[in-house]
Amino acid sequence: MALHFLVDGYNVIHQIPQLDHGKLESQRLGLVKYIEHGCPQGSIKNKVTIVFDGQGGGGFGSAPLSSLIEVIFSVGESADEKIKEIVDQSKNVKNIVVVSDDRDIQIAVRKSGARVIS
Repeated sequence: MALHFLVDGYNVIHQIPQLDHGKLESQRLGLVKYIEHGCPQGSIKNKVTIVFDGQGGGGFGSAPLSSLIEVIFSVGESADEKIKEIVDQSKNVKNIVVVSDDRDIQIAVRKSGARVIS
């Protein structure tokens, strides 16, 4: 049973001092590299999706940055809303782990049946 980790991108970046400085593009890329090399999801079989607010750009265009990590920008809605939407539309919500310190996201996704890691 593979897990799907949904990462609240900017929320996590602000929790990791090494990533929380410099240009926004560098911070986002730093998070992708941190997950690729550190494998905090436990196994490469576990899927990782990072959700960022905004429209992307600057190296985050149509070409994927990583074969292991999907990066989504929440165009027209907040990253919080996008994460909730992904959880609500999931066929296997019990396999989803949302990574965020945001209390509103934690409460909403737990009600949907997903797990949460701060």
